Amino acid sequence: MQKLISNIEYLLLRHDCVIIPNYGGFVANRVGAKVSERYVMPSSRILLFNPLLTYNDGLLAQEYMRRDKISFAQAMSEIENAVSQIDLLIKEKGNACFGKLGMFSLDANGEVIFTYNKNADIDTCSYGAKNLLFAPIKQDAHFEVKKVVAVAAIFLLLLLPFNIIKSPKQSYDASFVPKFEQIQSLPKPVVDTLVQDSVSEFASTDIEVVQDSLISVENALAEEVSLVENVEKSQEKSIYHIIIASLPSLSKANQYLKEISVYDFENAQIVKADNRYRISVATFDSNAEAESFVTNFAANCQEFSEAWVFEESQD
Repeated sequence: MQKLISNIEYLLLRHDCVIIPNYGGFVANRVGAKVSERYVMPSSRILLFNPLLTYNDGLLAQEYMRRDKISFAQAMSEIENAVSQIDLLIKEKGNACFGKLGMFSLDANGEVIFTYNKNADIDTCSYGAKNLLFAPIKQDAHFEVKKVVAVAAIFLLLLLPFNIIKSPKQSYDASFVPKFEQIQSLPKPVVDTLVQDSVSEFASTDIEVVQDSLISVENALAEEVSLVENVEKSQEKSIYHIIIASLPSLSKANQYLKEISVYDFENAQIVKADNRYRISVATFDSNAEAESFVTNFAANCQEFSEAWVFEESQD
């Protein structure tokens, strides 16, 4: 059966349809590149299985003949034996893993169905390309706060001198305007007292203005900090992993990855959380997509029937 899987995987990279004689045909449909909230996904091909495509076009048999240097009759015999192995596995286990392409199983009516593995790479145009993970650029809350404080400081520096040097609002009658000579003739203690009283009068006015300005700045600063915090919270995202195992150490997790390499989980990885090393075989942007996938995955693959969804927060 492994030779059948290998030949079909090879042919699907070069053809849009590969038929297993008297069993069904694989059809590859192209899907364009997509952009989600956290990923840029390259173009790909979705694989479908049509059990009505049973006509022997000779493509699969020809690949057997080319690889193994055998006759057409021998190639057809090997294909028939591989199909018998698939049927036997479905009868005994309820499903049959078909390499990295997906899995055969039975539906409620007892008909053979095929579940496509979304991680299978059968597109030569983007072969080997992975989903590109990106995150929005976060605003620096400290920078925003410093900017507000700097603006407030400049405002106060401009405001204070202006109020100190401004002219008194009250006007004097011409007969009461003190002359410079009269002021000069006054004793120094008297002049000092007059100056201090004038400065105190203007300073008290300036202090009230500064206090009002500081209150306004504090309110604006509080609103700015609240806005930045809300933006940061809204930018927090989560990734949802399909977990098939949770191990106590990194060495055991690496060993487990080697053991499941036969299943060709191309996106298999180790996710560390809560002092555990979890094995993830697929990732999704939303919990709904992850739950839908894990339900079908656990039902169609008995080896991983205990698979579950793990949410990983991205700060």
